[in-house]
Amino acid sequence: MLLTKSISKKIFIGLLASCLAGNLFAQNQKVKVGLPTQKGNANFVFNLSGFIPNSVRSVVLFATPKSKEHAVSEFLTDDIARKFSQKHSCAFVRVSTMSGEDTLFAQLTNLALLKDSVQAGLKRLGIQAGHIEMKNAAIIPVGLAAASRFAISISSAIPERTAGLATLLAYNLSAIKGVSLKQIPHLVSTGENSGPDVRNNENVFFSEQIRSAALLRRAKGELIHHSVEMNASQSTLKRKSMDLVFAFIGKSIEHRIPNGFDPNNGTLSLLPIIESNGQLGINKSWEGFGANQIQTNAYSSLLASSGFWLFDSDYAKTWSTFQISSFDSFEITPTPTVIEPYCTGQRPSALSANIKVNSSVQLQGNNYYRVEVSDITGSFDNPTYPTRYTGTKLSALNIDTLKQIVIFPDNLAYSKPVPVGTTKRYKMRIVASNPYFESASTPEISLVNPCGPAGGEPNLYLSTIRPYKKFYNRGDVLTFSVIKRDGYSAPAGTSLRVDLSGKNYSFDPGVPTTLLTATPNFSNATGVDSVVYSITLPDTLSFGPRYRLKPYLTSSGGTRTAGNGHDITVIPVAGGNTISITTTTVNIIGQNTAKSGGTIFSDGGSAISVRGVCWNTSPAPTVFLSSKTSDGNGTGEYISNLTNLSPGTLYYVRAYATNANGTTYGEEKTFTTVAAPQVPLLITQSIYDILEVSAKGGGKITNQGGSAITAKGLCWATTTAPTLDNFSVSAGVDTSSFTNTSLSGLIGNTTYYVRAYATNSTGTGYGNEVVFTSASAPAILPQISMQNINPATITAFSAKATGTIPSDGGSPVTSRGFVWDINSGPTIALTTKVISGSGTGIFSNVTLEPLNPETTYFVRGFATNAVGTSYSEEVSFTTLMVSVLKTEGGNINLVLSPNPATESTFLASDLPIAEAKLLMYGVDGKLIVPEVEVISDRSFKINTSGLQTGLYYLKV
Repeated sequence: MLLTKSISKKIFIGLLASCLAGNLFAQNQKVKVGLPTQKGNANFVFNLSGFIPNSVRSVVLFATPKSKEHAVSEFLTDDIARKFSQKHSCAFVRVSTMSGEDTLFAQLTNLALLKDSVQAGLKRLGIQAGHIEMKNAAIIPVGLAAASRFAISISSAIPERTAGLATLLAYNLSAIKGVSLKQIPHLVSTGENSGPDVRNNENVFFSEQIRSAALLRRAKGELIHHSVEMNASQSTLKRKSMDLVFAFIGKSIEHRIPNGFDPNNGTLSLLPIIESNGQLGINKSWEGFGANQIQTNAYSSLLASSGFWLFDSDYAKTWSTFQISSFDSFEITPTPTVIEPYCTGQRPSALSANIKVNSSVQLQGNNYYRVEVSDITGSFDNPTYPTRYTGTKLSALNIDTLKQIVIFPDNLAYSKPVPVGTTKRYKMRIVASNPYFESASTPEISLVNPCGPAGGEPNLYLSTIRPYKKFYNRGDVLTFSVIKRDGYSAPAGTSLRVDLSGKNYSFDPGVPTTLLTATPNFSNATGVDSVVYSITLPDTLSFGPRYRLKPYLTSSGGTRTAGNGHDITVIPVAGGNTISITTTTVNIIGQNTAKSGGTIFSDGGSAISVRGVCWNTSPAPTVFLSSKTSDGNGTGEYISNLTNLSPGTLYYVRAYATNANGTTYGEEKTFTTVAAPQVPLLITQSIYDILEVSAKGGGKITNQGGSAITAKGLCWATTTAPTLDNFSVSAGVDTSSFTNTSLSGLIGNTTYYVRAYATNSTGTGYGNEVVFTSASAPAILPQISMQNINPATITAFSAKATGTIPSDGGSPVTSRGFVWDINSGPTIALTTKVISGSGTGIFSNVTLEPLNPETTYFVRGFATNAVGTSYSEEVSFTTLMVSVLKTEGGNINLVLSPNPATESTFLASDLPIAEAKLLMYGVDGKLIVPEVEVISDRSFKINTSGLQTGLYYLKV
């Protein structure tokens, strides 16, 4: 038997270490987690935000775009979140991208690797926070706007741990295309743009597309909850939205996590959802979306495909309440259900009411509102009967509770009096002017006459004004009808007079403003008849208060009959007689003072009582600020001195003038006070012409700081806040803007930070920071090398190899491994190869098999990217032989391995050997008695460490 001793006596001990890129601990309970994206591994931050309960049973992952990080942080650290966290044993983790590149949320890929990375990240975060149980806790991913895909991806990767998921402010459902999320409750919440009359705008239609897509997925058995926050911008995250999310998370925990689950004692087994125990919510339509358009029912298989599955009746109420437009909430107390308009000898009944409108619409200053009553059909668009107008100027930005006395129009149903027992239907609503909006109307109001037609109705009333307008202006021409009731006699010679009340509906007895005198041409002296007239509203009317037109008939005998009139509200509109004022450009600007003023061309029909200018560091200053002047009264030009200003500060200034109708402002001017001696102020311009080794940029000096510029230019570095201590280039010594300034010596595909700089006698000032990335070099083949095959790993049928890819050549490595053959120069075209993942770095102890014993092989490592495949240097090795021995009788098989040997070799028998004697001979025939250790009656260990390299014969 031939025995070969190995040349190498070395023992190789390898230590295998692995890490995921970016998985290093951060301070303040944050960890960086490398997640797989379409661009390769990208760093995300898992930030334990807010409060952590005594024991964590669930973790909510809030995937947050950069624009919403601050808002989400506030919500997760407020008192509501604290109480929620303790009640539900829930921890909040805010997830963001390290680079601020929100598109990475939508590029997550490789669900198997994503699962491992997220679970490892949560485990590390739990260890760092002292809550190791987080490694087994249930998860509820929440994705906001651009981060919606994150929640979908996590739920798809770890469905066995996902109790529920939510996507907020999403624009469509493409993120879940092709992904099954059955048994996982999914809240999809969208919003429509803010605005008073938004009902069928583009975003609502877009949300309708989402609703249809969500219903489609619901029909396939998915537990979709779709909701819309009315009058909320898609880009806005509000407390109302978070309240719904918290309600959804709470229900997900309640319905999916077993009561006895303890993450310290084992893994999670989520409870299945039994749909028939839930509710269904139906969004019936978007047009006129409100409480009457949202419906919830107990579960029914007939409705299962057309409604959204809801946890239970309690959650169904929360879900439907969330979707009611707050500005559709219009309340009148006491509720006006039955109004008695008149009885014999009485005036029409008055409704004393508090009117409350909850509105998310931000009303501007100098707003006007009115309460309207519909016509007899309930229509506001065809006011056969005039509405009661109530106008006023609001001091607050939002309509709240308005304490009003609402008197129903005297002529509401007088052309044909209401018979006893007959109901006439009317509605009420509130209308505001700036911005214009109409609230949803109240339920129907019944108008009845409990006394019959005798005697109480007026003989004369002024009917609907044409054209029908929301508000009127000075100088408007009004056309109206004066109607005489049936049975009232208007003999020849009767004269008609129409008066206009003083402001706020106050007629001054004996001193009415008469706008019309005429002899009415009633063709029917005793029956119902009417005549049409026109008047012009005087320029002396005030803006805001309500006025009333009232008709009078005077007979030839001197008897005067007063009729019921019609209310109007006057507000300024384009072309009206308002104050005309301009603001003087600011001049003589110092560090603490400046001059401005204004010119008043017209007082708008009311004397100017005070005038001046007002200023502030924010736009649209008003007279309610202390920073204003008072520069006399009357029209004409005036000068104003601005004092107590701060050096080097931007101010906004407006001229103002006040008369009995209110305050009017001139156009806004801006100026910046002279700065105290300081370093120059600059603006860094955008970088352009970006190449691999160079780029161009520039800057603008906005304030030279009070002394001459001695140097200016650009400085840059690969870290933030570059200074002249880093790379820099000069661009002259004057104060002019500089462009086309070159940055050189750059490294390809590297992020640089750039600031413009300028130096004066005070020091050096820097502009804002601009970030850019130099162009990448053209992609090339990746670099790859491999180590010699470790002899300790070589057997008769396999061996192990280790390779290193230091560079991907500018294109991700998609495949890597080893290829071998009995001939030199093997390629990946052969079948004798092994693939070991992708990417750069070390890939070690990769097994090459199957191999043949006593065969010499040639091996090369390979790496493939978009350019092609590259190979490492070639390494060769020879597999071991397998020795099988037989005794002379041929009835016992013996196996010797390894052969060749190193420090020792083993002899094994297929049958027990009662007694064995081993003799060894060198090639020279010299007898050697080896050191033998009996392992068992079937195996022996032969010590070969003292032998020299050579050939030996073993005799058993």
